Amino acid sequence: MKRIVIIGSSSIGVSAAQQIREKDKEASISIITFESYLPYDSEGFFEKLSNKGGSADISYKIQDFYKQHKIDLFLEKKISRINFQRKKIYTDDKVQIEYDELIITESPKNLFPQIKGTNKNGVYAFSKLTDVDQIVLSLPLIDSVIVQSGHFHGLRIAASLISWGKEVLIVNPFANFFAQSLNPEMAIFVNRQIEQKGIRLIDETRISEVLGDSHVKAVRLQTEKVIASQDVIFAEAENDLRLFQGLNVNEANQIIVDDRFRTNQENVFAIGNVCDLTYSSCGRQSWGQTQRACFEAEAKVVADVISGVEAKFTSPSQRMVSVRMQELVITLIGQTSKALLKSEESEMDLENLSAKAIFREGSRLVGALLVNRESEQEALCQAIESQASYPETANL
Repeated sequence: MKRIVIIGSSSIGVSAAQQIREKDKEASISIITFESYLPYDSEGFFEKLSNKGGSADISYKIQDFYKQHKIDLFLEKKISRINFQRKKIYTDDKVQIEYDELIITESPKNLFPQIKGTNKNGVYAFSKLTDVDQIVLSLPLIDSVIVQSGHFHGLRIAASLISWGKEVLIVNPFANFFAQSLNPEMAIFVNRQIEQKGIRLIDETRISEVLGDSHVKAVRLQTEKVIASQDVIFAEAENDLRLFQGLNVNEANQIIVDDRFRTNQENVFAIGNVCDLTYSSCGRQSWGQTQRACFEAEAKVVADVISGVEAKFTSPSQRMVSVRMQELVITLIGQTSKALLKSEESEMDLENLSAKAIFREGSRLVGALLVNRESEQEALCQAIESQASYPETANL
């Protein structure tokens, strides 16, 4: 009987376990988590945050699912070390777990930027449900939040936070969220819409120090400007991979894998946001439908390989992710690299505060960025999925 162990709370691990079980009814399958929750869908973080914690349950599967599929759950385990040669996992409570196949889906902790003050209360990452719950608990006690992010999901975090009536500032290390996608005129237009909804934007700088005593009081930027804030969220905190010594990792603290998600250690796989292939194929910190599609595809490949079926990863078609700030809705669909932008086929409607940017390779439509054009979302998604040429979609 094959022993399969999955490390992490991510939905991708549960998906892999389910697909393995469908192929192998006898295998022993265990999931070890670092948190006390059932494995969850991280897309639900935004609902939890905007819903002020509420009763939102973002568990990926209910408890009975694991019983029905004979999947053993070990919640909130502290793993002290892993011996890849002996294929053994050692926990702090002296338990030894042996495996034949190991699937890693997340790291136990995150790494904050190497600056002063990140050990203070009020400094958070945004990759675990524990992070989100701690942020929700702190929000009634504070007035302002700073989010450091250069990616679209950072904007989604900020949009969730303004529902609390807090001052929200995004510190973006890059030119602006849309500089890599849009021409300057349209990028400025979109940024103005965001700021009018109560989110301040500071571009082309980073936090250089978190100030305060035991709790955050302010941050200092690389420009030397000091801004008061009681909470700081580093949306792109990296993986702390020290537990997995012996695996090859890159400079961004991602585990290096091949196109079957195999690491350099025999019978050890890495999938999800802990591995480099997820980032290169699906985009850094991708969320929404894109993340879900990638996770399902990755889980299938690993399940096939473990079950002895020939498999190779193919990145799924990029889908859609949106952010809503009151009546403002910004949507990204497919590939939105500025190199693919067709300015002559894009448009802004200043009177109705809407915009559409079109991206294509040759004549083929590959992406779109929409502002306040929800009615066009599904048609554009379908056109991109079907690899339609742009003239066929020009009436969208």
